[in-house]
Amino acid sequence: METLFLRQSDHYYVIDRIQNGECCSVVGLSNTGKSRLLRQLADSRTANLVAAAGEPAFIYVDCNLMLAATDQGFYEAVLRALREKLADQEQYASSGLMTELTAYYEKTVQPGSAFLIPLGFNDAIGRICQTLPGSLVLLLDEFDEAFTALDSRVFLNLRALHDKFRNRLAYVTATVQPLRAVRCDSTIEEFCELFSHHEKHLGMFTRPDANALALSLAGKAGVKLDQDELDFVWRQSGGHPGLVEVVAELLVQLEAGAPELYRQQGLELVAQRLDRSEIAQAECVKLWHQLSQQEQSGLLLFSSEGLGALTQPVLLSLQEKEIVTRGEQPQFFGERFAAHVRRRRRSELDYPEGIWLDADAGSVWVGGREVTSLSELEHRLLQTLYGRLDKLCDKYLLVESVWGQEYIDSVDDARIEKLVSRLRGKIELEADQPRYLVTVRGRGYKLLQNPSPG
Repeated sequence: METLFLRQSDHYYVIDRIQNGECCSVVGLSNTGKSRLLRQLADSRTANLVAAAGEPAFIYVDCNLMLAATDQGFYEAVLRALREKLADQEQYASSGLMTELTAYYEKTVQPGSAFLIPLGFNDAIGRICQTLPGSLVLLLDEFDEAFTALDSRVFLNLRALHDKFRNRLAYVTATVQPLRAVRCDSTIEEFCELFSHHEKHLGMFTRPDANALALSLAGKAGVKLDQDELDFVWRQSGGHPGLVEVVAELLVQLEAGAPELYRQQGLELVAQRLDRSEIAQAECVKLWHQLSQQEQSGLLLFSSEGLGALTQPVLLSLQEKEIVTRGEQPQFFGERFAAHVRRRRRSELDYPEGIWLDADAGSVWVGGREVTSLSELEHRLLQTLYGRLDKLCDKYLLVESVWGQEYIDSVDDARIEKLVSRLRGKIELEADQPRYLVTVRGRGYKLLQNPSPG
C-alpha cells in the first residue's frame, strides 16, 4: 500500500534547509505530527544510505529510547539507530564500515574511562560522514527531555562536529517549544544558533491532509466515508492529527458493516462516544498541559465570557499555536477541545484538601491548588500512583506504566528517582519534606491522598 504523504510543504521545507547545508528545528504541540514528519523524511527516497552523491541520508533517532538521560545514553541511542540503518543496507551489512561502527559503539557503551564516551561517538560520526556519498542528517525526535536533561558539553560537542563536517552533517530536532524556550542556558547558545533562523512550526492539518488521513484510516478497514462524515471529522478534530485519528477510527468502528439506516444515525452516536472517549480526552489533556498558565487561564475565560476576556498578547499566542482560530470571529480550533475546556471550567469549583486527579478534565489538584505544569512523563507517573492511592507502587510497576514493559531491564533506580524528584517539586510545597509522594525505602513509592499534617 502506498505510504500516505502528508504535510508536503513542511517536508519540502526541511529538505530545502538540509540541501542548503543547514540544520532545522520542528516545533509543535502534542501529536501535531512532528514524529510523523520525521519518520516520513526517514522513509523517503532520501533515506537510502547508498543514495547518489549529494542526496542526504536521514537517520531517525527516537530520544525516548535513550536508556538513561545522560551523555552516554544519548550517544548510544544515536549510534544504535545508525547501526540498525547500516544493517538494513546490503552494501554495508557485512562491510568493514559496519565492523568499525560496531567497535566505536562498544567504545561508547563500555568505555575504559568517561573520556572515551564522546571520543567513540565522534569517531563513529566522523567515519560515517567520510564514507557516505551524501550528507548525514540526524533526525532527533522527542528531543525535549534530552535537551533539558543532558550536560551542555553534549551540545557543544554536537556543534563542534557540525562545524568540522560542514555540509556533511546536519541535525533536525523535534520539540514542543522552540529550543531557546525549552532551555535558556548560555552554555548551549552555540548549538541553538544552528536552528535560530530555521524553525518550522507545525500547526493543525490543512483540510485536504485531514481528509486524506481520515479516508486512509477508513480505507484500511474497508469503510468509505462520505462528505458529511468527513465534515464531522473536521469539526470535531479541527485538523489536530491525533484527534483526526481518534474521531475517524471511532467513526469506522461504529459504522463498519452497519446497515444504511444505522449509518444515518452514526454521527450522533459517534459524538456521544467521543464525549466518553478516554483517548480523545487524553489528546486534549496533552494539549492543555503544553500551554502556559496565562494561556490556560485565557482559554477558561474565553469559554465562558467570550473574546473580550482575552488580552491581545494571549490571543496572539493562542492563534500562533492554532488553538484559537484567526479571523473576525475567533473560536476553538475544534469541538473536542472546546468541550474539554468547558469541562475544565465547570471543574473549577474548589477541591477539598488532599490530592485529586480529574481524569475527565485532565486536571490535578493538590491541597486546593491546581498543578498545571506536569510533563507527559510526570503525568503518567502521577496517574500510576493515583491509581493505587495509599498503596505501594514498586519499581517494576512504575517502569511498565510510565516507560513501557520493554524498558523493565533498562530504566534504573536513579532515573526513576529523578522523575519522582521532578514530580515532587511540582506537587509538594516542600519537595525535600514530601507529604503526598513518599518513599518506602527499599520497596518503592506511595501516593497519599490525605496525609497527616506535617
